[in-house]
Amino acid sequence: MNQSYPRMCIKVQIQNALNRYSSESLQVFKDWTGKAALLLLEKGFLPEDIRQTSEEDLLTALEYSHPYCINW
Repeated sequence: MNQSYPRMCIKVQIQNALNRYSSESLQVFKDWTGKAALLLLEKGFLPEDIRQTSEEDLLTALEYSHPYCINW
C-alpha cells in the first residue's frame, strides 16, 4: 500500500465534512489546506463566524495562535 494513501483518505474525509457542514468554507478559502484556513478551522471559525468577526479580530486570533504565520 502506498504511504500517502491514508493521508489522502483523511483529506477526502475532511473535504466531505466541509462540504456537508460548512460548504461555504470552500468559497471563503482558496485552498482549505492553507495555513490561514486550517488555523481558523482549528479555532472553530466557520464561514458565518468569519463574516460576523472583524478583520482585526481574525488577524489577532491568527497571530495569537501562530505569530510567525502572519506577514505584517
